Amino acid sequence: MNTRKTLSLLALSLSATPFAVAAEFTLFAAGVNPNDISTYYNADQWPYPTCWAAAGSNVVAHWQDHHVENLPEGTPTGTKVYESFLDLFSTPAGGNSHYFYQWWLGYYPPTSFNGTLKENWESLGIGGYYEDIYSWSEIQDMAWLHYTGNSDYSARHASRAIYYALQNGYSFAIGVPNLRHAFTVYGATFDPETELVTSLYLCDSGEVIFKKESMSRARVNQVGNKLCVVGYYAEENDFVGVDNGRYLDNIYFLGNTETETLDFVYSGVPIPEPSAFALLAGLGVLVFAGGRRHRQSREI
Repeated sequence: MNTRKTLSLLALSLSATPFAVAAEFTLFAAGVNPNDISTYYNADQWPYPTCWAAAGSNVVAHWQDHHVENLPEGTPTGTKVYESFLDLFSTPAGGNSHYFYQWWLGYYPPTSFNGTLKENWESLGIGGYYEDIYSWSEIQDMAWLHYTGNSDYSARHASRAIYYALQNGYSFAIGVPNLRHAFTVYGATFDPETELVTSLYLCDSGEVIFKKESMSRARVNQVGNKLCVVGYYAEENDFVGVDNGRYLDNIYFLGNTETETLDFVYSGVPIPEPSAFALLAGLGVLVFAGGRRHRQSREI
């Protein structure tokens, strides 16, 4: 086969080859494998429901494992983070996950949580593990919430916040206000065209919605101007039109992130459809073979 003809055929085929618009992509927090339960935390929030603290402790434990180089001596790690919180209270305590972060790092008093402290809580010496490392202003910058509970709520802006956290390797807690519940999020799938989250990889410590002890992949839709968790993810079911009120609310971060820099960055390079790869590979073989025969004929 003439090499020029082969190249012309390749060019013609490429022009007719279906190219997909940039495909969805997934980001995970540092070190997280959704299929390996040893790579993430999912605190059991019992004996009483403190989902915000369970989610907060998951985030703290992950942050300490992957983002702290020199752990202060005596700082609990892993599942001991949540157990330390439970050691403070004789009744359930209510709050928000970023309060948990602030208390753990050093400057938020445990008496501000809505619960009954145990009589000997002062002797326990729990919390404030980083007070010799960070100032109060630094802790406020690190342990903060992305507030979405207002009329200006934007599904796109919330998606950017989620993208930015995961891009930097951070897990985070996210609220579901009508259920008075919180999840721990370790990963998310994004649509680069709309810049919206389409699914979340999360742990539901209280198993309020997702009844499993390991990580769940949850479908996320835009409902109105909000993101809404609509159920377990399934390729064959996009839950179009579903509105069950499971709106995602505030996003509770622990990490060196700034709300002013929540930019969605994607190359937008077209990705060939799977059916095109076989065609491209076959044409490549033809080009190689044609060129080889052409060289051999000239040598003869």
